[in-house]
Amino acid sequence: MTSIPKVSVVVLNWNGWCDTIKCLEALCRITYSNYQVVVVDNGSTDESLEKIRDWAKRRHHASPQSEYRDSVAEPLRASDWPNLSSSSERDHQWDVLDMYVDERTVTLIRCAKNTGYGGGNNVGIKYALAQGTDHVLILNNDVFVEQGFLEPLVEAMSEKRVGVVGPVIFSDDALTQRANTGMKMNYWLGRGRQVSHRYVDYLMGCCLLVDAQPLTELGGFYVPYFLNFEDVEFCLRARHAGWKVVCESRSRVWHKAHASLRRVPKAGYYSHRNKLAFMQRNGPWFLKYAFLVYYSSYLVFLGLRAMLTSRDAVVFWQSLADFWRGELGERTEEVDD
Repeated sequence: MTSIPKVSVVVLNWNGWCDTIKCLEALCRITYSNYQVVVVDNGSTDESLEKIRDWAKRRHHASPQSEYRDSVAEPLRASDWPNLSSSSERDHQWDVLDMYVDERTVTLIRCAKNTGYGGGNNVGIKYALAQGTDHVLILNNDVFVEQGFLEPLVEAMSEKRVGVVGPVIFSDDALTQRANTGMKMNYWLGRGRQVSHRYVDYLMGCCLLVDAQPLTELGGFYVPYFLNFEDVEFCLRARHAGWKVVCESRSRVWHKAHASLRRVPKAGYYSHRNKLAFMQRNGPWFLKYAFLVYYSSYLVFLGLRAMLTSRDAVVFWQSLADFWRGELGERTEEVDD
């Protein structure tokens, strides 16, 4: 009898506990049987930790199994985590906390610092791989899933050399409007165009099922981007390594478009800076340098136009300057988009 693959669902939270709890409620109702949920709190400064723990307690106390165990276990020290391989990783302040929700364990990992989309998800991925998971589902906290969304994704993963699978994504404010079915990369423009094919170049990072083997081989997301292009680069790296990237039309989710980006005051800065960095790292050799000159000139034009129309041009100058200085990662100084 074929065993059901274990799926670890990694949900990243940053100052968005309300969306995270709605996402967790939906996950509690899915029909796939062999899964665990890992919530990574990415250095939140609001009440996220307390709110998520309170939600777990309420769910647990309403469960008929609640009399058999405490709703929240004692947190583990970072040194108890078996997959911390380097001294720099061990220096991070990570707490692992098991919460019992209904008949399932939800693991809450607290990160002391916000390390962006890639850094936060990589923490959850490393934890999941240490638990012997077969696949990892990267799920934005502002995504609502259908009860049966996971089975088609796992089934598609059984095809030979399929390493990344994603659903059809709908916008939550227009339930009948197809938002994304996968992308074909256009290196001339430094962006993708939507296609309706099964095999694609990359998928949107709000819902990605990734097999454990390519995650182990490729090492997760590129952290210095901090925000934007991590999902694009990972899918393209997987394809270049011989893995297939599949959009599974039988699976559907709804995404609260740009909910996370609205909480990030420098989203435009990261988009411009990281597009240059992405093309420098991944563009074809005969095209990348021409693109860098073109897009740098375009940002200069946008900056000058903003100045002439009495708008703030700092986002354009700063993203351009930081890229050429090689300064990636989080931008700690204020940049107004």
